[in-house]
Amino acid sequence: MQNHLKFYKYSASGNDFIFFKSDEKKDRSELAIKLCNRFDGIGADGLVVILPHQNLDFEWDFYNCDGSKAGMCGNASRAAAHFAHHFLKMPQNLSFLTTAGVIEAKVDKNEVEVCLTKPKGLKEKIIEFDKTWQLCDTGVPHLVHFCEDLSEFDEKMAKILRDKYNANVNFALIEKDKKLKVRTFERG
Repeated sequence: MQNHLKFYKYSASGNDFIFFKSDEKKDRSELAIKLCNRFDGIGADGLVVILPHQNLDFEWDFYNCDGSKAGMCGNASRAAAHFAHHFLKMPQNLSFLTTAGVIEAKVDKNEVEVCLTKPKGLKEKIIEFDKTWQLCDTGVPHLVHFCEDLSEFDEKMAKILRDKYNANVNFALIEKDKKLKVRTFERG
């Protein structure tokens, strides 16, 4: 008898993820490496396993493509809420557990809003490349520079900073209507 795994692939703001539901919590690091491989597997930035939870809508296990576990990923959290609502028939307003904490989500058709956990380890003033940065951890470390123009984004600089701080590097622009636009160079 063969075992079959039914999975779903999602894309969320430039990241892609493989999802499946399981009743069993176990280490799936090797599976994540195999499935996320872009040449010999399905190809993805991460693997998300949706697990039952006694008090919340679900719990997740999140794996990066290298098999390492991550506490949180904003794009994956939006995709997880969409998947749970549309495919697993969970409610529109969801709460789920990550190792970074409880995430609240609201699904409206294909639009998903999430309320992330409060940042930890905030370091407000780091000077690098003549720019001021903030370092914070939202389940995944982020190094953020608030800029006047997103064209300031420099991939070489971002890679150097990502490696130095082991963090996603974000250039963020606050627009007049209080919307935030972000360019990110990610770990992994």
